This record gives sequence, C-alpha cells and structure tokens, in this order.
Amino acid sequence: MKETSGKSKLQNGSMMVVLVLLLSMVSCTRGMAGSLVILDPVLPVLAPEVAATIGRYGRSTITLPFDASGTLYSAIAAEKPAVLFLSPLLAPELDRILDSSPAIRLVYAGGTASAPREGLYSAVFSSADAAGMAGTILAGKDPTLPPDALCVAIFMNGSEEAIQRFTDSYLAAKPGNKPIIENIVTPWPTATVNRLKSLDIRQAYIAVPGKDAARWAREVLPGNSFVLMESAFGGLIDPAVDAMLVWDLDSSLKLLVNRLYASTSASISGIWRLLER
Repeated sequence: MKETSGKSKLQNGSMMVVLVLLLSMVSCTRGMAGSLVILDPVLPVLAPEVAATIGRYGRSTITLPFDASGTLYSAIAAEKPAVLFLSPLLAPELDRILDSSPAIRLVYAGGTASAPREGLYSAVFSSADAAGMAGTILAGKDPTLPPDALCVAIFMNGSEEAIQRFTDSYLAAKPGNKPIIENIVTPWPTATVNRLKSLDIRQAYIAVPGKDAARWAREVLPGNSFVLMESAFGGLIDPAVDAMLVWDLDSSLKLLVNRLYASTSASISGIWRLLER
C-alpha cells in the first residue's frame, strides 16, 4: 500500500493524479475503478491487519479522524465513488449513506447491518454460526480424550440459537457426552467461576466479549484443557488460548464483490475461520 502525499509529480512527462486529504489519510490501493474504502479511526489502531485487508478492496482509502464530524459525508461527496466499502464500526451509517447517495453500491461486512435494501451488499457475522463451528471443532479435536471428557461452553448473553447449535454440533460427533453450558450475564460471576474451577475440564469454548474472555482461560480452566475462543478481529492469541474463531473478512468481501453487478443487492452470512497456534 502506498501513501499519497497530496503533491503533484511529473513522471515520464505525464502528471500523476492528485488526491486531496479531507481531514483524513488517503492511500492508493489496487481496488476496482471507482471504488473507495472508508475506515473508522479505531479499526487501524485496534486491528491494523483487518484494516489493511479491507483497504485492499478500494482504489483509494480514507481513514476518518477521531474528531470526524461530517467528514464521512464530505469524503463521499468529494470522491463520488461508484462502490463504497465501509468499515465494520460504521454500520450505523449504512442507511443514511444509501438515502443520501442512492447510486452508490455499498459493501459492508461486520457484526450488524441494516435490513436488506437496494444498493446494500452486506455480510453479517453470526455468533450462532461460530458456535456451530466450535462444537464440531472441539468434538473432533483430540481422539485420545476419554469419551466422557468434560467440555464447557461459556457464553455471555448468548442466544438460544448459538447455545443450541454448539450443543447439537458437539453431540453429533460425541453422542451422549453433553457439554456443560454456562450462559452468563456479567463478565465474571463468582459462583460460576468457582464451580468451573472445581471441574476437570478438558475442552472449552469461550464466547465472551473483551478482555474477560482470555481471563476465563487463564484463571478458571486447567492448563491441560484445549481452549477455543470467539474473537471478531483475532489479533494476538493469549498464551492460555489455543485457537480462535475470527471473522474471515477477505473471503466474505470476495463473495460480495462477485455479486456487485450480478444483482442490485446481496445479504449473506459472514464466513468464520479458525486460527490456531
């Protein structure tokens, strides 16, 4: 990825295109003609690899400043993209962008999205999908474990669908060995912590947001347990965690790009991928 400086240069007698900084950082990429990526200011700091992945889909990329009041819409008005790729954290702006710029094809992959509508190409990552994958992965992970080895899934405000899909997929491979399900409503409930500490848990799935997820692995689960964790952006794996299920933004965006001119809108399930040590 090359940064543009905003200064015009002459090369082989021809003038290069000058890109204007709209209170933001703009970079040249190799995306399709007429495409633009707009990133929120947090993502490049929180998950730089994820930001870089999304950035590759645009002909240019704008990272909004932290004090970006109206900069998003100024950028869209100035760049006039035919295709706009939007950062996951900018989901609340989807409808307003399409209302104000109905000719845009808006591509978005993230945890939430607007209702399907013309011009919107969205991939939404479902925790229930991740839970279903997790049950299958854990059930087939270590054939040397005894048939009755304890497996726990720790959800925080987990949906009935996510819990059921984890249970069903685990039991499909290990019938009769029903996993322990803990659906907590606070990050660190003492009674649940103490109860799990007393058990010889050999496999665990953790679907708890934020830093508390790794804390469960470090302070509650025994060192010989295999720990799989749901994590949207991935990043560094905590030493107590063996693997993570993360958003596969690249594969999901590729699917959406393939549908850009085949239909006037698209809504798909985001793809999860397994990261192991």
